[in-house]
Amino acid sequence: MAKKRTVKKYVNGLLDGAFKSLLMDIDYRIKILSDLAQKAGGYDTGRLNALEANLPFHVLDGFTFTDNSPAPGSIAWTDCHIVYKGTDNTITNGNSANKYICWLASSPTAFTCGDVKPELTADDVLVAINDSGTTRLMIAPGKMPHGSGLLSGTVDTAELKDGCATAQKIGAAAVSETKLNIIAHLMY
Repeated sequence: MAKKRTVKKYVNGLLDGAFKSLLMDIDYRIKILSDLAQKAGGYDTGRLNALEANLPFHVLDGFTFTDNSPAPGSIAWTDCHIVYKGTDNTITNGNSANKYICWLASSPTAFTCGDVKPELTADDVLVAINDSGTTRLMIAPGKMPHGSGLLSGTVDTAELKDGCATAQKIGAAAVSETKLNIIAHLMY
């Protein structure tokens, strides 16, 4: 009897976890198809889906990101779609412990991952940053951007607030008398 309960618990867990995302994606796709069918019949649903919009920017659609999955420090994604210029690109489910998760137009069915800040073309997009196992979406409007998503070399002294570089924020031995002497020598 205990073995039967264990199997039932395992099956229920599998159904809840593994198929929940799939069922949500199917439900979403059925709603889009229903809208398209109604529109084809002359009925205005009042809704526009990302594919119909043919937008000149990237839209992350029908997605699930899971933090610390499949292991601590990694993030996983399922059911992701990148809609770009009227094309719906279905992304292969996957996971990564790398810092940068990007979509490249040159490989539209998978995310490209790496620990080095990517150089993106106008058709590519930074989708997310893996912040030690926490997903920081970069493609979703209205989200506060992660500092790692800034272009290298784009923060200048004008962007820094007076007094922001405090002793607490400067690493131990980051500024030394030798380094200051080198700077002073270069200036004069």
